[in-house]
Amino acid sequence: MDVSPRFLEPWCMDPKTYSLETWYNENIQCGTDAFDSDCRKAIDEVVQRIWSSGGVLFNFNRIVKGGSLGKGTMVKDLSDVDLIAFINPPNLAPIVRLGPAEYKRKLAVVIRDLHSALKRLTFVSDVSNNDLLVYFNIRVGRRCLKVNFLPTSDNCAGHGRAHSDMFRAMLQLHNDKDREFYSASLAEHQLSFVGSQPRYVKELVRLVKYWANDYLPGYLQNSYGLELITIHLWEKAGKPVRFSKAQGLKRVLRALTRLTALRVTSWSGSRLYDATLAQSAITQLRMINPIVLDPANPTNNVCQLYQQGTNGREIASAAGQTLQTQLLMKVKVRQGWKEGAGSNFKAAQGGARSVLEIEKPWCLSQGDLETWYNENIQLGTEEFARECQSAISRVVRFVHSNCSLDILEFDVDKVVKGGSLGKGTMVKDLSDVDLVAFVNKPYVQPIAEIGKDAYKETITGINFNIASTLELNPDVKDIKHDEYVVKFEIDVGSRWIEVDLLPTTDNIKSHSSYEEMFRYMLSKGHGTRQYCSPSLVHRQVQFVKEQPGNVKELIRLVKYWASRFLPKYLQKSYPLELITIYLWEKAGRPERRLNKAQGLRSVLEVLTNLEELCASWQYMHKDEHITQAIIKKDNMERPIVLDPANPTFNVCYMYQWKDKITGDPFMKVIKAAAEKTLRTTLLSDVTAWPNLSGSFIQLTFFNVKCK
Repeated sequence: MDVSPRFLEPWCMDPKTYSLETWYNENIQCGTDAFDSDCRKAIDEVVQRIWSSGGVLFNFNRIVKGGSLGKGTMVKDLSDVDLIAFINPPNLAPIVRLGPAEYKRKLAVVIRDLHSALKRLTFVSDVSNNDLLVYFNIRVGRRCLKVNFLPTSDNCAGHGRAHSDMFRAMLQLHNDKDREFYSASLAEHQLSFVGSQPRYVKELVRLVKYWANDYLPGYLQNSYGLELITIHLWEKAGKPVRFSKAQGLKRVLRALTRLTALRVTSWSGSRLYDATLAQSAITQLRMINPIVLDPANPTNNVCQLYQQGTNGREIASAAGQTLQTQLLMKVKVRQGWKEGAGSNFKAAQGGARSVLEIEKPWCLSQGDLETWYNENIQLGTEEFARECQSAISRVVRFVHSNCSLDILEFDVDKVVKGGSLGKGTMVKDLSDVDLVAFVNKPYVQPIAEIGKDAYKETITGINFNIASTLELNPDVKDIKHDEYVVKFEIDVGSRWIEVDLLPTTDNIKSHSSYEEMFRYMLSKGHGTRQYCSPSLVHRQVQFVKEQPGNVKELIRLVKYWASRFLPKYLQKSYPLELITIYLWEKAGRPERRLNKAQGLRSVLEVLTNLEELCASWQYMHKDEHITQAIIKKDNMERPIVLDPANPTFNVCYMYQWKDKITGDPFMKVIKAAAEKTLRTTLLSDVTAWPNLSGSFIQLTFFNVKCK
């Protein structure tokens, strides 16, 4: 009698005693690379034997390895393979040139020829075919690997460079069967989309596919649908760089229990069609939920199988059963799928070792930190920054060109790159970007001249125009705007980064000095100050950018720590940057090879004692009374870290808030994370910088030269 999957690993495991991550590495990751290599060798031999034998009467342009093998989501002993052969004319030509009927006739000849050639290979078995493909088995090690061999023409090339023309032609066809003849032509785009996903996403995909093998019948183990659902939910979670596999799996299974709520019509990593074409396909083909459009083909709803008969109910039942297993029953899906503060480390009195506790660099000695930093943070960050610069520059040129073409009803003088990119503190795969667009007069008058209401109306209109224009840019997605900012994501290599674009004018020129501007801002409410702040962003950038390279390296390490130990809403860069700079200055500005472990410990010790932190700079003014007046007038509570470029703004204001769900003060969350990190192997025997103890209750002003 078959054993229920819930009694098998990993579903029966207690995550407190044996982590899913460890099980994955030992049972899925281990051996998959070798199996992948063996499969590739076996497939290459099939291809070589077919064409070296002279048994086929057609020639091909290229053969593409598809399926799990091509996408990099193969699971040892579970996966199958697609081979797509692009056949050259005259044996096969694009459908748009031949017409559907003639294309089918020529394809049938190619399939018959391919079927005969495969039958002659002694190491190939169970050869069969249908109207679209030939399928067969080959032996790889101890198991039989199922291979689908799909001959096709390059139907995309038949429509020129515009895939949208081909998709519209597909929508004109009268039945789904005719559209299927285009599908193989699009396999390369499917491979590119899934294959370009980060390694950690593919690991979750493999785990989901392993689940499907345990819990679903063979006809419901469709890989591509599960791959796309997993990728979609990872994107919705904020594209976390590192996350709990248990939380990711639980989120996927929850979605499978509510399939009728699933509707995915656009993808961040694909620009083959736009929202209008996607909606046309949904309407014309009368699609109903669940809808997950193929990023390579808007006419293909990969969840159509789930709508047939009782398939949807069967999947929901299997997912529901798994959610009640010991492995997942008590797992809480957190924001960004991050491990909770209580699960990252063993309790003070024993407990299981967690993934973070044995993760580098926290398990290293302080002597190994420099090497780890160079190999894991420094390496790749400069290249990522260059890619970001290039992508952002394209957007900036796009905005400028639309101004010059009078598409936008205003004129932009300059665009300042802010955020981590502008300051030189970017960490690969973790950073976002701020852009501040300075709009010329007379389109925007300074707020001191026209008042907040008129200024707000103007900026709101500009934001609407910018958002509408960005819709025309294929490199941009998820565009939102309000009265302050335009938010969007931009394609940078294999990932999307978040960008905030804030229009402003040169509000500084309305005042005789920075001191006068700050007094004006102090006399106004927070709304007016918020509109003035973007005018000062270049000073924020300058302040951080002019710090020595060793300080910026420490900042990157602190930001990396935050990405691993803090929830996303507490990973804001600027407060951590300023706190790091403040402590470095207070320690006497140590130069040369700064001890990163000592610097990190210094920052974390302060984060355990935030209620005493009060820091400011005389960077943009020389009147220390302004700072004292601001703190007093706004009744600021500690922690206080005043923006060097705008002393009316306490960058740590949000640390005084509470979590809306748990009710925990943010300072408590930060303190717990910092204390636990201080107990790791890396930092437990490290001492903080000197001159810091008991000094945070004093206001300190540093005479940094104002440029």
